[in-house]
Amino acid sequence: GAIYTPVYTRQKNNEDPFPLHYDMFIPKILFMIYNDVPRGKGGTSTFLSTKELQKILLKTKSFPSKNRKLFTNMLLKTERHNDQYDVFWDLIHNKDNEWYEELHDRIESKQQFVKFNTGEGFMVHDRLWLHGRTKIRTQIGIKRLIRLVFDTQKTTEN
Repeated sequence: GAIYTPVYTRQKNNEDPFPLHYDMFIPKILFMIYNDVPRGKGGTSTFLSTKELQKILLKTKSFPSKNRKLFTNMLLKTERHNDQYDVFWDLIHNKDNEWYEELHDRIESKQQFVKFNTGEGFMVHDRLWLHGRTKIRTQIGIKRLIRLVFDTQKTTEN
């Protein structure tokens, strides 16, 4: 079965980009369909495989090895009441981290961009692909997309 999970943003300004992330739901399959797509170039979806991110983390000399291990463990095991989403966010997107600039330069050079139209979307394994979106110039509505999460026998075994 699938679960509808409404999207609420933590962003103070809806026009800001939503950097690459993974949702860390217990179900690992994420299915997104766009309902209300902003016009123009903004709001383009961004993607980066976690395999590519792991390579980037190895090349980012200022990123501590203990944090690489923590990241890998987060991908392998999601605990019901401790998904570590905030830990991941802080490791990758906290501008106060000494590795932030180097890491983001590498991420930006490797991420992929896809502009979806109304009725289009994507399905990804949440532990294998990070996703986000570029900056937009219009207000984002709460009904901008439909997000379903679900597991299969295969994903619950891994």
